[in-house]
Amino acid sequence: MEAKNLMVGNYVKDPYNHIIRLVSVEKDQSMVRPIPITEEWLNDFGFRKYAGNHYIELSGGSMHAKFYVQRPVKSKSDYYFYWDEFGRIELKSVNQLQNLFFALTGNQLEVKQKVSV
Repeated sequence: MEAKNLMVGNYVKDPYNHIIRLVSVEKDQSMVRPIPITEEWLNDFGFRKYAGNHYIELSGGSMHAKFYVQRPVKSKSDYYFYWDEFGRIELKSVNQLQNLFFALTGNQLEVKQKVSV
């Protein structure tokens, strides 16, 4: 994986297929691999399932927003991330979801429950 796609706090897989959380990002991150987004990961991050979608709602200060993650009917691996009515983006990995969430909210997306492996 390229270092530019990673942040401290991202969950990735190490060379032994163990899930790790990055405590630093080095220039060469060739030894780590992305983790595909799954329903279990969404649940672990605190997303709630409602009417076929997973969503998380954030409130704090002047911000109040809902974020949705949905798997397109024809896709077996990709998810779309929606924020309010403003847009959507296709995501494939847990670190992409974490990075986008941070970019939009300034908040880290952290595991609320034990990670399902």
